[in-house]
Amino acid sequence: MIVKKKVPQSLTDIQQSIDPTILSNPWDNVYWFARMLINTDKYGGVASDAKGIEKLTLELQTLYKGREKFSDTKSFVGVAVELISSSFLNRWKNTNKIGQVNKLIEDIGSELKSVKEVLVFIIACDKIVLPISRALNHIPSDDRVFGEAIVTSFLKTKGPIALPDIINLWDDDLPPFIGPIITSRFRVFL
Repeated sequence: MIVKKKVPQSLTDIQQSIDPTILSNPWDNVYWFARMLINTDKYGGVASDAKGIEKLTLELQTLYKGREKFSDTKSFVGVAVELISSSFLNRWKNTNKIGQVNKLIEDIGSELKSVKEVLVFIIACDKIVLPISRALNHIPSDDRVFGEAIVTSFLKTKGPIALPDIINLWDDDLPPFIGPIITSRFRVFL
């Protein structure tokens, strides 16, 4: 005899079938904290300041290591929120982002209610925001310079036989203005 499982028919059925501890898991906030720090429209994109995020992360990690010294969760979380607030306000106070940063501080403060949530914020900064911010700082801002470097490297390494590879790369990934660069660089090998 084949026993058929009841298949959820709606989103409500699916949500009701999920263990409530999963839905209320504070680790879910790693994504939301990272998104808040990166969001440029609502919160000013404070993650663009990799050094500031790194400094804040180190301060919060130090605070977290000494968490047993606090008499209660509320005082620990209060100090964490103050660290976050002062870090962002000191960095962004004389910019046009200050209104967005104030909103960020308010929203983060309303989310941090426990020691575990502070840890989640630290992890969001350390394992998601910082690597992304550092990586973005290494992306060239000038496509032309980037394209020229790639084309020149191909041609210096492979010579004229690199042209098919460059054309394929150009067709797939390089910006359209690279065509004239390829033509001018290839003349050297003719």
